[in-house]
Amino acid sequence: MQAGLTRRAPRRAASLLVCLTAALGAACSSSDDQSSATDSSTADTVVADVGVDTAEPADTASPDTAGGTLATGASCSNHAECRSGLCALGPDGKICVDLCPEGAICPDGSFCGELQGPKATVMACLPSDTTACAPCTTDDDCTPSGEPATCVSLGAGGSYCLLACDAGGGCPSGQVCHDDACAPTSGTCGCSVYAALVEASTACWVENGDGRCDGERVCASSGLSACSAGTPAAEVCNGADDDCDGETDEAPLCDDGDVCT
Repeated sequence: MQAGLTRRAPRRAASLLVCLTAALGAACSSSDDQSSATDSSTADTVVADVGVDTAEPADTASPDTAGGTLATGASCSNHAECRSGLCALGPDGKICVDLCPEGAICPDGSFCGELQGPKATVMACLPSDTTACAPCTTDDDCTPSGEPATCVSLGAGGSYCLLACDAGGGCPSGQVCHDDACAPTSGTCGCSVYAALVEASTACWVENGDGRCDGERVCASSGLSACSAGTPAAEVCNGADDDCDGETDEAPLCDDGDVCT
C-alpha cells in the first residue's frame, strides 16, 4: 500500500508542473495584452497632442465682422470700435462708415471712395463733404479719397474745396449752389475739424493801388489764419520791395544802381 502511494507521487508532480506552466503562460499573455493596450493608449495620446499643437488658421475676418459696437455715422477713434470695422475722417471728425461692394450705391451725402482699412485699402461709403470749404491750392487737395470737389478761387481770400451741385441744390448747410459749385453763403470759408487736422492751406493776397502782395492762410485748431501778405505801398528808398513787384528800390528812385541812402 505504501509502495502504491510512492508510485503516484511523480504523476501528481507532473500534473502540478503542467498547471504551473499554463498559469505562467496566461500571466504572460495578460501582461502582453496590458502592454499592447498601454502602447495603444500612448499612441492615442500622441495623436491627441499633435491635434492640440496644430497652428490656428490665419485671421481672415472681413472689416464688417470686426465686432465693434458703434453704428454707422457714430463718432469713432479707430476701426475696431465700429460694427462695420471701418472708421473714416469726415468734416467734423472720425465716424463709422460702411463698405460699398462693387456696384453698390451709397446713401445721399456719401460716395464710394478708397479708405485704408485695418488690413488693406477698401472701398467704403465716405462723407461727400469731408473736404468741403477746406483751403486748397490744387484739385488734388480736395480729393484725397475721390471726393466730388474742386479747388475754386474765392478771390483775394484764397481758394477752397467746393462740392459740385446743380440747380436742384444738394449743398451742405451754410452753402448755396452757385455756378455749379456749393459756395458759402457768407462768402468765406472757415476751418472744419478735417481742415485743421490736415493743416489745409491756400494762397491769398492783399491788393491796392500800389500793388499786390501775396501770402498764405493756414487752418489750425484756432481757425483760419489771416492772410500773411503785407500791404503794398509806394516804393521808397529803403532796401525793401514796398509794392511787392519783385524789385527793390527800382528806378527812377535809385537810377545809379546803388542802394538808396
